[in-house]
Amino acid sequence: MDDRFCFSEGEPVLPRINGEICTGCGECVDACPTGALALVEGRSAIVRPELCSYCGDCEELCSKGAIARPFEVVFQDMSILAIVQGEFGRRMVENIGRHSPAGWEIESWTPPRFLPPGIDDPDEFLPEELPEADLILSFGEHPGVAMLLPEIARLTGARALIAPVDNEAWLPRGLVHQLKGWLEETGVAAVFPKPLCSLTEESYNLRRHRKRYNDPLIAEFAHHFGMPKFRIEVDEATRTIASVEVERDAVCGSARFVAQGLVGVPVEEAEEKAGLLHHHYPCMAAMGVDDDYHDTLMHVSGHITREQVEGQIKPFLKITYVTPPGWVG
Repeated sequence: MDDRFCFSEGEPVLPRINGEICTGCGECVDACPTGALALVEGRSAIVRPELCSYCGDCEELCSKGAIARPFEVVFQDMSILAIVQGEFGRRMVENIGRHSPAGWEIESWTPPRFLPPGIDDPDEFLPEELPEADLILSFGEHPGVAMLLPEIARLTGARALIAPVDNEAWLPRGLVHQLKGWLEETGVAAVFPKPLCSLTEESYNLRRHRKRYNDPLIAEFAHHFGMPKFRIEVDEATRTIASVEVERDAVCGSARFVAQGLVGVPVEEAEEKAGLLHHHYPCMAAMGVDDDYHDTLMHVSGHITREQVEGQIKPFLKITYVTPPGWVG
């Protein structure tokens, strides 16, 4: 079964584990790239469902056939309108255009660079027509752009919207709450990932700030762009990274940049190298300390990439135990 999503009404999008067949060998737990699995009372279980990316590694690995993904595979075309104000937004649109599936179409519209702090009449700042779209991506760099989004959704007929919070100066949290309410009233599904590379097919944000959603258009986008996801092969003879496949890129393209730089790196250095590569890639996440994460969003984004790499190389790392001088066991 291909690792794509569709949604069944009222049913979570998770693999199914048959406890009567599972032997508790733990191979799927070790192989899970996101850490969603654990052994519970001698059987495999999804203990962190919010981390499950429905990738299918566990299903493929299980020799007993105890794990299955019962959801039907759905491929769908999608038209996207990106709202772009600056160079970072243009880079994201270019990356999506280069690496999106056949059948996706992406167009962009640039709002006025300078907008007032409050907008009473959005029509003053919008064109008479915008292209039809299923999904809106908002890469605005001014709070006024967010105030235009409900009307943009109406003009385009969009059913879903992604507005990342990579900088709260561009999209303050109070405006996020207002915008979410406005869009819900018109039936438009919306997510506000902070940072953008926290977006997965089921959730966005991290740790206790994680929020779940259930929308097929956003999930379809997040299958290809969002939280980086790698498949790393290690040359066990040389203990170096032999190859890195990007299964899900960051919207900005940083995951592909990191993947290219990891090939040939000693496995013990790969996690740190991934963090350095991410740091050297142009990132639109803010450098001010975020109140929710108590760190800069740029650093949070880097930690996401490092954790994804660490999950892939963990089986190949050697653990050295050191006994302090004079210690008596």
